[in-house]
Amino acid sequence: MNNLTRYTAIDPADLREEDYLRTLLGAAAAAGAIDQHDMARIADQFLLLLAAEATAFTQGTSSSLPTEQVDQLHASICYTVSLALMPQTPDEAVERLKTEPLKAIFLAGRGILDQKIRAVARFMPILRASIVPVDHAAYQFAVNRADRAFYKTYDSRFAAHSRAWIPAYLPCLSLTPAGGILYLQEYLQALHTENLICRGAPPALFTHLAVAQPVPLDDAEIGDICAFSPGADIADHNLCALLLDGLAARADADAIIARLNLRGRPAAYARRYLNRHIG
Repeated sequence: MNNLTRYTAIDPADLREEDYLRTLLGAAAAAGAIDQHDMARIADQFLLLLAAEATAFTQGTSSSLPTEQVDQLHASICYTVSLALMPQTPDEAVERLKTEPLKAIFLAGRGILDQKIRAVARFMPILRASIVPVDHAAYQFAVNRADRAFYKTYDSRFAAHSRAWIPAYLPCLSLTPAGGILYLQEYLQALHTENLICRGAPPALFTHLAVAQPVPLDDAEIGDICAFSPGADIADHNLCALLLDGLAARADADAIIARLNLRGRPAAYARRYLNRHIG
């Protein structure tokens, strides 16, 4: 079976980011891309890797761990291995599992995880620079301190898969179920995209929107609204959803995207929200 056939036999829809290694092996076995011998060899290598991680976790002081901790180490290894495999096509990832030691793939995943942590550090100043100057404590905390809140409880070595932190301020579009550093990166990118959507709106407009009044597309009218808006608590609202919902009362998706002068990722994000929530 050649690589092209193998790849087309594995349906990418069967591969789930939050459970990538298991679903990849299951799809490969169903497609005939991996045999029982390879599966057994991978399983044996996984057990050796799990034992080594358990020893490292206890610093060699214990020969046994609670079931819950073993399950966590198991999930952490799967997540870390998946980080190394996901950049490849499914057939390339399966071939790598068949030809490379699992420990080598695991260590490569550790390297990718470290790279992602550094990428988050580089991205945070960009995110903070895009902040919308609105009095919203949960939003301000998310933009300024989400990374520190996440890392406060995140164990990249022994619980790499863990979400570690559940933010009080959520994006207006649901994130993928992936955990660990992938979740943090997706969350921060969503915040940045929403900031770019909201950057042209006067801060006082969000208070107006919190009392459920529609927004006209005319700049002069928006200025009048902001000057005479009644007070409202926006603490329970997502800023981007407030803006798009308010505009949607007066215009369709194309007009809204044009009014906000959105391009690229922000335009696609706004359209996804409007199509899903407004219709």
